[in-house]
Amino acid sequence: MNQTPVYTPISQDRIAELTTMATEVDAVIHVIRRVCVRQDRDWHHAIGEAVTCCTKGYDTCTGPEVYEKFRPVSYMKEEIDIVLICYHTKIQELYRSALLDWEEKTGLQATVPREIFAIGEGHKDLRVQMRCFPGSMYLVAPIEGLIEDCLKFLFLEWTDSDRYVGVDLVDHLLTSGSWFAFREPSPEPVQ
Repeated sequence: MNQTPVYTPISQDRIAELTTMATEVDAVIHVIRRVCVRQDRDWHHAIGEAVTCCTKGYDTCTGPEVYEKFRPVSYMKEEIDIVLICYHTKIQELYRSALLDWEEKTGLQATVPREIFAIGEGHKDLRVQMRCFPGSMYLVAPIEGLIEDCLKFLFLEWTDSDRYVGVDLVDHLLTSGSWFAFREPSPEPVQ
């Protein structure tokens, strides 16, 4: 029997702590509350609900080379808070260590693609809410996969009127509009 975990919001004290830690690495954070994630949801359906336009990287992201790399991590449906971090300075040369350091220092874990798809589905106007103007906003799941013989990240892109899914090298995503998504670790299943 699958149990739905109880929603546990990130406390204001924890947000203040994360905000201070982000400032120390020349970054800012934004917390998205109550993201409803179904980890075992069909890949194509999850993408279809997250995007408004099936052009750009859609064919690549829906191909077996990509979705085979990102199999479901559980069979739970859960509501979680997701912490987004955006770096002010280019971390291009050190992106792996910067993201790994953030994960290690904060105790957060990198999101998986289905979690950012859930944001696209449930928070369609996120770009407006976050006042990310002008240009595109990228929401990146910082889990790399070997795709087309390169290590790449999967992302959602918000433009003025559409949301796209894509996969790209991280150095192409390191713009002022890129937000890397993390979450508190999942609780251990109740036995």
